[in-house]
Amino acid sequence: MGNWKYTAFISYRHGGNDEFAAKTLHNMLENYRVPAKLAAKLGRKKVGRIFRDVDELPSSSSLYNNIEEALGQSEFLIVICTPRLQESKWCMREIELFQKLRGSDHIIAVLAEGEPVDSFPYAITHPVINGQEVEVESLAADVRGETPAKQKMRVEQLRIVAAMLHCEFDQLRQRERQRQLQRGIAAGGVSFAVVCAFLAMSVRENQKLQKQVQTAYKQFEETAMKLRQVRQQKALALQKEVEIHLHDLMLPHAR
Repeated sequence: MGNWKYTAFISYRHGGNDEFAAKTLHNMLENYRVPAKLAAKLGRKKVGRIFRDVDELPSSSSLYNNIEEALGQSEFLIVICTPRLQESKWCMREIELFQKLRGSDHIIAVLAEGEPVDSFPYAITHPVINGQEVEVESLAADVRGETPAKQKMRVEQLRIVAAMLHCEFDQLRQRERQRQLQRGIAAGGVSFAVVCAFLAMSVRENQKLQKQVQTAYKQFEETAMKLRQVRQQKALALQKEVEIHLHDLMLPHAR
């Protein structure tokens, strides 16, 4: 990473998709965690600090001096490219100054809207190298859409991160897929554990319910048996009373 205060400086025109893309990319890059194996190899767990004027500049200061200082302390320049970008004199100055400080090979163009021919500044596609204008193919990430979609931004940020970490994009994408797979497996394990716990609880509740049913059935049988015994006792008592009554009726005749 060197001694750079900022890993990258984001240059963008304020408002609309330009600002949306800049803000979204800024948050994603600063929160991105480098895959563990690659982090151990590179000796860094995060991309590093990203400069965006709204977040970094003090409210009362010389704006141009602070911009110039931040550009000088940035390893890369990320340019949010739309057809409106070239309307911003500030952005054009930032590109020009950074090319003088770091050269064109540390500029990353992010296509947020329009076609490259309309959105990429001429200064990026035709930089002056050793006193001569040279046509170059800029390192670019494509996040175009009605508004730059976050899902697409997540994929394209890897292209930007790969450039800033000086590693291959395919290598980083493969490691990211492995990390997502591990997260999926971990999430699946948690889900499986939750399901097992739910099933175990259901089994316990079912056993408890069966026990309650058995207890209730036993109580019902005991109650029914007691009722039968009571009825039998009443029947025997009634039979005995009838026999006594018949016996008393027959006594006069016997005399």
